Amino acid sequence: MLNSSPLKRATPESQGVSSRELLKTIKLMDESVNEVHGFMIERNGYVLAESWLAPYRADYPHTCHSLGKSYTCTAIGICATKGLLSVDDLIVDIFADEIKLWGITPDPIYRRLKLRDVMCMGDGMERMPGLGTFWLEDYLSVKLKYEPSEHFMYNTTASCVLGAVVEKVTGMSTYDFLKKELFDKIGIGDDDLVWLRFPNGICAEPGISATTEANLRLGMFYVDDGLADGSQIIDKEWIRNATSVQNRDKNGDYIANTAGYGWQLWICDKEGQFRFEGGQGQMMIADRPHNAVCAFHQAGRDPKGYAYNNVLIQELMSSFGNDTLPEDEEGYAELQSYLANRALPDMQSRPVPQNAKKWEGIYGLKDGHPYFWLEVCPGPEFDFYHNFYDVSVKRETEIISFKFDGDDLLLTVNNASVFRLSLKGKLEAGDTRGVIPQLTKTCGTAYFENENELVTYIRYLNGWQTNVTHFRLDGADLTIDIEKDMLHEGREPIRQHGTARKIR
Repeated sequence: MLNSSPLKRATPESQGVSSRELLKTIKLMDESVNEVHGFMIERNGYVLAESWLAPYRADYPHTCHSLGKSYTCTAIGICATKGLLSVDDLIVDIFADEIKLWGITPDPIYRRLKLRDVMCMGDGMERMPGLGTFWLEDYLSVKLKYEPSEHFMYNTTASCVLGAVVEKVTGMSTYDFLKKELFDKIGIGDDDLVWLRFPNGICAEPGISATTEANLRLGMFYVDDGLADGSQIIDKEWIRNATSVQNRDKNGDYIANTAGYGWQLWICDKEGQFRFEGGQGQMMIADRPHNAVCAFHQAGRDPKGYAYNNVLIQELMSSFGNDTLPEDEEGYAELQSYLANRALPDMQSRPVPQNAKKWEGIYGLKDGHPYFWLEVCPGPEFDFYHNFYDVSVKRETEIISFKFDGDDLLLTVNNASVFRLSLKGKLEAGDTRGVIPQLTKTCGTAYFENENELVTYIRYLNGWQTNVTHFRLDGADLTIDIEKDMLHEGREPIRQHGTARKIR
């Protein structure tokens, strides 16, 4: 039974799994265009394989995106088990005070909207309300086009409303509530999960970053039907409903490898399998018949690539036998060696020009909006990560500076945030305090195209994001061009431009 104790390890063969087949699957995942940053698979409570793509590490919380929806909905399940709410409660009743305060007049269809409809992406909306400052009010003000649960529309704002529901009925933040009622009992520690708050104080789905093991443990909790640490924390029937089809996408927009949608999770097309899923390939796939769970974080830059990885894991778990296998020392040693040596390759490096010292100094921004910070959909679209920026840290780039330090180049933004960039192409983890102080892990490299052109590469190790910046120096004038990965695979990167002038 799952509890707060460290997870046990075992050879795959002792749990009916072939080390060679497991290695084959992981190699195929690595051969896809998507980087698998962290990977864990367990069966019967034993971890069979685990690996992190250096410089990513096991103890780094990683952006979860929509996988976090399942954390929020888990809190709803605990509230239901405690009798604090029912999935048949009406949204207009839950938020009656807010509706009155904001002078909202819900339409007749909205008055029939239940919590269960929101949980299965069946809230009847034609489009998703934005996630700006007033997202809760905006959600409660929408005129519904469809009857509840008649239509599937993937709605992240609706998932955030679930966080508001939890805080409404418990008087606690969703994170504090889950920590007390669940995390401490299933071994998700204080450093394993970061939950960023919206400006209105609510903890909701887009703000979650968690370790691979935290996601694995939550999946194990679901496979165990809500039982942990000797207690039925969530009613078994609620878990079974959550992991059963509650809605279907009739338009076919979200049906890859799925049989439908449950309560803030996807139902796989193989019997007994379900998954928590987030943008860029953040995954927890569970197989209840085979008592197995796999969690992995990715930088999914191709939707077909990470859908392929999902299928690989689903097929692997479906093949698990019931009996132990003869130990395969050679196969297990090969598996362990491969897992221990997974790493990103070194980046490009070139000789530093003899007169490179001319780059050193401080530059003041003249125009443009080059952001060096972690973003997920920068540019003309609203970036919901801006909700989580620390207002005490300058977001706008005003000052940048360069300084050489041995084999590294120090890029400092606004005299506060320092990126250590290897001139040798080495990707070594470090800390950079930026606009989201809870997520500091970065690595980076730099090289000179020529004496007047510098290229920097910054990777955010608490997620999948990378920034590539081209600097061009012309006397005292500096041109800055940043290219950033964009949330949701297959989309063109965002490009940001600015100019600066040397002031010292």
